[in-house]
Amino acid sequence: MTYTQLPDLNHRLIGIQAVSAGTIVEQQLEAIDSLLSSATYYDGSSRTPGSGSAWTSDREDGSGTLVSVRCTPPLADVSDLRVVFGGQTAAATPVMATSNTFTAGNLYVSVARGVTDVATFNGWAASPMYSTGDQTGFGVFFAGGSGATPKHIAVIESQETLWVIATSDVANFPCYPGGGGAPLQPVGSKAESNNRVYTMHANGTSNAFGAPDANNPTRFMSHDSTNGDVTGIVLVPGGSAETLALNFQESSSYDPSTLAFFSDADSFETPVIPFTRLYNASAKGIIGWTRQLGTTPPLRTLNVYRDSGGNDVGYSLSQLISTASGISVTFLA
Repeated sequence: MTYTQLPDLNHRLIGIQAVSAGTIVEQQLEAIDSLLSSATYYDGSSRTPGSGSAWTSDREDGSGTLVSVRCTPPLADVSDLRVVFGGQTAAATPVMATSNTFTAGNLYVSVARGVTDVATFNGWAASPMYSTGDQTGFGVFFAGGSGATPKHIAVIESQETLWVIATSDVANFPCYPGGGGAPLQPVGSKAESNNRVYTMHANGTSNAFGAPDANNPTRFMSHDSTNGDVTGIVLVPGGSAETLALNFQESSSYDPSTLAFFSDADSFETPVIPFTRLYNASAKGIIGWTRQLGTTPPLRTLNVYRDSGGNDVGYSLSQLISTASGISVTFLA
């Protein structure tokens, strides 16, 4: 099997922004936009939108209310890629991902491809959203309109991926991530002309990130056919608008009870890099493996690991912020 080796991704934590109790989806979007406009990273190093790992963002205001933040990667190789976060308290009819329906007040994410320099953005709730290309449809990753309100918004970016983590304002701050881009190293011939595969992940509202899924103990890039549950979508390469679900597969030899990939906060060892499967009603098959993403034993979310020189080398994402719980996904810097 042949494939084109893609460059390493350098994940960076922009920051963690608190949002007020009783917040609405507009304030969550404001926090996302504010972090993406930041001139510094969480570690204090400089950040210049449009270069390195730093994405740029554009706002969509509806009658004076922020309803979406559309984001463009810094790397020219994926200039047609967009990650769009949207939501509003009024009724809307955005293009929804499979197994999702629109609920006012919730926070959603979609990934679009084939967006040219002259493409018109028609609005997050328009069909089509852009005048060129296609999209995954929107998946829900935080229920801002009911139950616990978000306590934090965090953003992790790389040259080709963008991830938002919302935490709910209940005990231990359960985590609800959403985002996507080109997080996979595809194998074989199934890839875009730029050798990428574009995917979207939306955590869903029924369980926090680390709660086990029937197909996937991490719930990351997994998919469930129940509305409001985890959504994992890949845009099939080659121009088709068809979408298929993803399934994040850990190494069969990985045993989190006996292997430790982190020794302490000043050292970092590479975690297990999982494969990802495509599946629909009739077929399954490996699409590739994750790029500078791996699984580790339980850690608390947003553990920041640094080397002896004080440089960030990894960030963890799991079920809770305050305590270690559930198998973690780690973003390598």
